[in-house]
Amino acid sequence: MRKKHYESSSERIKDYGLFAGFYAVAFGAAVAVSVPAQYGAAKLSERSYDGSDAQEYLEDAGYTDVEYQDTSRLFVQLTGCGRDDVIKFEFEAIAPATGREVQLAVCDNIFKGATIRQD
Repeated sequence: MRKKHYESSSERIKDYGLFAGFYAVAFGAAVAVSVPAQYGAAKLSERSYDGSDAQEYLEDAGYTDVEYQDTSRLFVQLTGCGRDDVIKFEFEAIAPATGREVQLAVCDNIFKGATIRQD
């Protein structure tokens, strides 16, 4: 079977426009559903475990001079947390083993315990 030759890009768009439109709508719908769902899960998790709990968790693990930096609620899996995590608390602290200042994250989910991640 021969490939169709298009004289212009507008002809190609006419042929593929329906499919491109369908994929654009499907992708938009997926984003529209997943972002609010992930943000909502992060807010629920934050109600049961907040930044002060994360700071206490780090201090209990031996970190000193713990300073809160930021909280992330969207796509935390892409920034160093596990695939099931929905919220990330970022800190600076002095590591117990080395005595050096380190960047830390405490990642959490409603259904699991918190995890310390060190950069």
